[in-house]
Amino acid sequence: MKRHGFLRIVASLSVLLCVGFSANGNEWEWKSIAFGDLLLRSVASPPDSGDVLYVAMPSAAAPDSETGVYKSRDGGISWEYLSESNNVHCYRLTVDERDQSAVYCGTGTTLWHPEGWAWRSRDAGSHWDRGDFTHTRYLPSPWGDSRIFATHTYDPVDLGFGLARSQDDGVSWILVCNDFAWSLSDHVVFHSQDSSVVCAAICSPISSSPGLGRSDDGGVTWRVILPGYVRGFDQDPADPLHWMAVMGHGEEYSEDLDVASSLDDGATWSTWPIGTYGNGECRLEFDHHEPGTIYLRTDRLYRSDDEGVSWALLSDGLPGTGATLDFCQTSRPGELLAARSDGLWLWTDRVSAEESPLLGVAGALKIEAVAPVPFRDIVTARFTCDAPEMVSAGIYSLEGRLVRTLMDGTIGAERHQVSWDGRTAQGSLASPGAYVLRVVSPSGQATATVVRVR
Repeated sequence: MKRHGFLRIVASLSVLLCVGFSANGNEWEWKSIAFGDLLLRSVASPPDSGDVLYVAMPSAAAPDSETGVYKSRDGGISWEYLSESNNVHCYRLTVDERDQSAVYCGTGTTLWHPEGWAWRSRDAGSHWDRGDFTHTRYLPSPWGDSRIFATHTYDPVDLGFGLARSQDDGVSWILVCNDFAWSLSDHVVFHSQDSSVVCAAICSPISSSPGLGRSDDGGVTWRVILPGYVRGFDQDPADPLHWMAVMGHGEEYSEDLDVASSLDDGATWSTWPIGTYGNGECRLEFDHHEPGTIYLRTDRLYRSDDEGVSWALLSDGLPGTGATLDFCQTSRPGELLAARSDGLWLWTDRVSAEESPLLGVAGALKIEAVAPVPFRDIVTARFTCDAPEMVSAGIYSLEGRLVRTLMDGTIGAERHQVSWDGRTAQGSLASPGAYVLRVVSPSGQATATVVRVR
């Protein structure tokens, strides 16, 4: 079933900056770049384009907002609501590595109460097709073939539940292992050197031998290569013989975690405890750019620079108690995006990613915060200027027409604030929709998108 809709541009929201130091002494910072205090369930970015971002907002995030999938083409400065993605239970986003116009939306499910159908877009989010099953996460093959695996699949016809495999690019599916039903890992890894090898976590009440499962025939038959309650795992992109996994210490839902490492492609493993790192779903991922660096997500986000021996809490110092629900690396070294229960955040190692466009700096001007987004009565923006100079701030239409001037004069090198009540220069209410806030000085300019609603 396909439905046609329209794209609405919505705004990014930059509200706070937190600066500290990474484990190796480099300066780093967290910055909130979008959606304020709204809950985001997932974030994804194509591996070759750090400026294209997708986020998923579930219905519980904002009952009065349009929930589903949002897309940014400029590194989080402005956002489009992908109106055909109105599957409000979107749980996990995946961008196909081999075809980056293919975007998958897993909906999440329970055994007895499926929450919605899984969705797929073949044109970078403009249109979406509904699948026949529910899935938590899609994992397309990076080998250029037509295989796709889907975790936590529920088949309402045959009442099956487990790991599903498609060999025809998602046209048809079969359940390949019911023992994947209750796995706390929603990940599948295709071996980087052998297209026939696939690994996934086996963990369910009906499984007599939970652990990390490996298939050497493309997912037809499986064997356990690492016994235990595996909650996250990955293959080292710099060394295909090196695998790592994080495991519940003695039981599935243990908050005490162990790390396991194999240097011989899963034949033998070394295991050591790392302490208490949170309950529930985990994810382990090697850094795409820095050998030896690994990320671990529980309800918080950690980083290890010594192959899992010690872990630093990346989210330390962030405000509130927001949980980290998903993260992704961008195509630029030193950048990490976190989807949290309090919006979308950027982690930047400023030694590695000093010129990141996600930092929102333009010349000597910097817009620090815009709130609320969207707004009904009034929206306020805070910005800073490096030195005293002439500054003009105004609201413009998307076509570039000046709607209203908010500031025009000389200001000092400090934080400033402008507000817009949604009215034009003539005093009438502007039409609902997206507008551009532009702050301009002789040394540069900064922009942000604001959205007025009825």
